[in-house]
Amino acid sequence: KVDLWQMGGLFSAFFAVLTYLFCIFNRTPETFFSGLSSKTAYRFCGLKSYEDQVSDQFKRCSLVHVNALFRHGTRTPDSKSIKSFADLYKRLKKSYDSGSPIPNKFLTHPIPFEDAPVKELLPRGFEEHDGLGRRFSYLMRQYFNFTIENINFYSSSIDRCIASGRAFYNGFIDGPPVKPIWNRTLYCGDDDLPKYCLLDEPLGANNHNSYSKNITINNYLLRFFADCKNYIEKIEKINLHFKIL
Repeated sequence: KVDLWQMGGLFSAFFAVLTYLFCIFNRTPETFFSGLSSKTAYRFCGLKSYEDQVSDQFKRCSLVHVNALFRHGTRTPDSKSIKSFADLYKRLKKSYDSGSPIPNKFLTHPIPFEDAPVKELLPRGFEEHDGLGRRFSYLMRQYFNFTIENINFYSSSIDRCIASGRAFYNGFIDGPPVKPIWNRTLYCGDDDLPKYCLLDEPLGANNHNSYSKNITINNYLLRFFADCKNYIEKIEKINLHFKIL
């Protein structure tokens, strides 16, 4: 016995996949390559600045200290996401070979991030934090007369976070353009969990004295959710953190 509802559902799903592929393979690849991830890219969030009563009250105050917390920039997908896309590619190619009406561009379209490091900061993410550092520095200099020695930089031990901190620092000091790098060992040594990381190459590489500043690795401060037993058992396991948010 044929279930017409199931057939209709399968046809709808197949049509949706074809529509999705048609849109993907007829758009600018740069946007697609830099947007495939398990999280929504910041540029798609529609975030806008706003004014509220609290902000208006702060305008009458003088800043004496600032703590700023930033999430890492746009990264590559996790291995599961990359594998699922590769598997989908194989299934659709098989369908194409069997005569399915899939766009011709599909056969020559590379699998995004197939050979990229997993969950690492993308060049776009590096640019995001470099620009963020420059804007943040400009804003803070309207309120503070500070030097780089007055500022401490912290990161978790996660590679993409260290790289984001490095990019932010480069922008914050208005440093020269720096080529994004994938491998943490290029500037953090070979330790699995380094105590700190130089925020850029040796001073002689660019003769920029400000690059002697270090970024301190502090998982206790920034990754408590990964190691704190009480948090894991009393909040995360029962999804209480979603209720709090």
